Amino acid sequence: MASVAGVALSWPFITLAFVITVWTILTLHNILFIIAFIALFTLFLIKIQKSNFNDRIYLAIIVILVWGGVTASLYLILHTISRNFLLDIVIAAVVGFPLSYYIGGSFLTRTELMMQRVVKPNILKFAGLFFVLFMLPFGLVSLGVELPRSGISIKNDINILGNQIQAPFQSNIKHAAATTLISTTVASVPPPTQQLTSPITTSLPTTIIATITTPIDQNVTISSDTTLTSDLFCANLTIASNVKLITDGFNIICSGTFANLGTITTGYVGNAGGGSEPSSYGGSGGGGGNGQFGGGQNGGNTVSNGGSPALNGSPNGGSGVTPPAPTLSKEMLFSWYAKGIQLYLAGAGGGNAQSANPSASGSGAYGIYIQANMLNAGTILADGQSASGAGPAGGGGGGVIVLTYGLGGFTRGNYSMVGGSNASGILYSGGVGGKGQALIFNYGSDPPITSYASSPAYLNRPLAFNYNVGTGPYAICFDGSSVWVTNWDSNNVTKLNANDGATLGTYAVGSQPAAICFANNCIWVANYGSNNITKLRDSDGANLGTYTVGTEPAGICFDGSSIWVDNAGSDNVIKLRASDGTKLGTYEAGNSPNRICFDGTDIWVDNWHSNNITKLRASDGANLGTFVVGTEPSGICFDGTSIWVSNWGSNNVTRLNASDGTNLGTYEAGNQPSGICFDGTIIWVGNWGSNGVTKLATNGANLGTYGVVGSQPNGVCFDGTNIWVANAGSSYITKLAYAP
Repeated sequence: MASVAGVALSWPFITLAFVITVWTILTLHNILFIIAFIALFTLFLIKIQKSNFNDRIYLAIIVILVWGGVTASLYLILHTISRNFLLDIVIAAVVGFPLSYYIGGSFLTRTELMMQRVVKPNILKFAGLFFVLFMLPFGLVSLGVELPRSGISIKNDINILGNQIQAPFQSNIKHAAATTLISTTVASVPPPTQQLTSPITTSLPTTIIATITTPIDQNVTISSDTTLTSDLFCANLTIASNVKLITDGFNIICSGTFANLGTITTGYVGNAGGGSEPSSYGGSGGGGGNGQFGGGQNGGNTVSNGGSPALNGSPNGGSGVTPPAPTLSKEMLFSWYAKGIQLYLAGAGGGNAQSANPSASGSGAYGIYIQANMLNAGTILADGQSASGAGPAGGGGGGVIVLTYGLGGFTRGNYSMVGGSNASGILYSGGVGGKGQALIFNYGSDPPITSYASSPAYLNRPLAFNYNVGTGPYAICFDGSSVWVTNWDSNNVTKLNANDGATLGTYAVGSQPAAICFANNCIWVANYGSNNITKLRDSDGANLGTYTVGTEPAGICFDGSSIWVDNAGSDNVIKLRASDGTKLGTYEAGNSPNRICFDGTDIWVDNWHSNNITKLRASDGANLGTFVVGTEPSGICFDGTSIWVSNWGSNNVTRLNASDGTNLGTYEAGNQPSGICFDGTIIWVGNWGSNGVTKLATNGANLGTYGVVGSQPNGVCFDGTNIWVANAGSSYITKLAYAP
């Protein structure tokens, strides 16, 4: 028996174990489990007061309390890395048990005799008791909490998981109004040497529609689960029963009958992190809630404002809203379609939260435009993506479903355009995404869209072609005919044909190649991990030299005669002669210079840790000024008159006047914007944290965010026709192309 005095010796440990347990379980938002532990601890106190407590049960309760704290703590650490609930909890429990058993027994008995007399002969019984009392309820309750938060619905045949588009049907909306339809010509597809890939993965079988190239009088039947990769034009279209069609931002135009006997899901835009769709009538994004590190982020705007962020005492993020419905006309629909109809139909992204816990806001849903003389709508899902994780992030807005029909008539369907649900933090929550809407229009005998020729922008967004390279593709450049990519994890660069993506060679460079540029028929690579740069001959990849620079070179550019390298670890910039690599000068920059560009006269350097950029005169390196931008600037480019800087930490882009550094505006991007480039008309931004690219006009207007690339898009470049994106998390690069 243990004496009351013996019990008192363990109070500091017991109190600490209980506090750790409650805190960690609170972090997991498991209210039921907190209540269970409070009840258990109360019973424990009552037993102690009676002073006749059996040693074995006493030890069991102590170990349970410690095991709860250790397991929950290990789970949190593991879950931030792998995000696999079952695997994380099993590993945490298995590792935590012997540690907790030892600590509990040691603090309880403080004697080897107690361990021998009570513990060892009954270890299997204790293990079983602990599993029943702790692991089973913990697993069941956590399963009930984690699965809904991850977007998994056990009750539905069709689910949403991460970027997988399998959204459950949630609402039945009937409309009394009337709306659209169309007859059209032919769309073209890429050459057969290029593989057209869907940016959204699905666990369902996927068939790429090949009939989009057939004449308008072609009849099409979709009889297996399919993902569209272009707008679909045909005479009559039937989607068979139980078939799932993911339109993924594309549209359907039939001159005859459209019959949906299956389910259409529109997909996600990829604009999480407060991405706006300012011309759209879709739902606006939910605002981010108040996290441990401060207020959240605005939900993305559509025609209506996104949910407000939690700031200074406003604990929860505001919910998104549904904009007022527009009054449709044939002229309006034609204008929308010609300009890119998703600009008017997509939902906005939810806002993020400043939280220590892993979380991700939801993306807005794509909308869809369907036109047919006779239209049987069926089930159409345009739901915003739910926020996920353990921080108070906002949900994405629902998309707009536009159904237009002619003299053949219209049969109403079941439509769901709900906003994505929010995620909850320790105390507060993000906002729910705004609901989209369904718009029905009867065009009579005169369809709004009559031919492909009348709608040159029918694709609304780029096609995506993926090409495998090395591991961790990080930076990218174009040499006039080929695309070059640095592979951070495999310490080499890959050369690809810009026309068809064929691999032309792979060449070893230094450690962790972080940046790349083309100069005088040579490729220059900055090797972050080996503190040097490598010069390769463009024609065959031959190594022409390796030159030592500063610490952790992170950016590189060419000014017409010299190579400039910024060094994140030594806070300076080095100028080298391009012909032979001779060092011409070293110049101070800000804190952790990250990326660098040339504007025709001067060198611009973004400084990650000092939240500003430095302007140096290219001729002599003189410092011409330092200019404040957003948080953690991570990319920089020049458009002919302005300097554009992507700000990783503040999820936006800053525009400066190149002549004097005047701030000309700040514009929302996706989550953790990184690489940035100019294509002669448009600014393109790779959003590392939300796996998409944002397209901005030179006046800062947001032209859309597209989730058509891989994981962690970083480097971005233009080849004169197409945009190329290096996806650091996917081991492939993406070519974004438009149909002619």
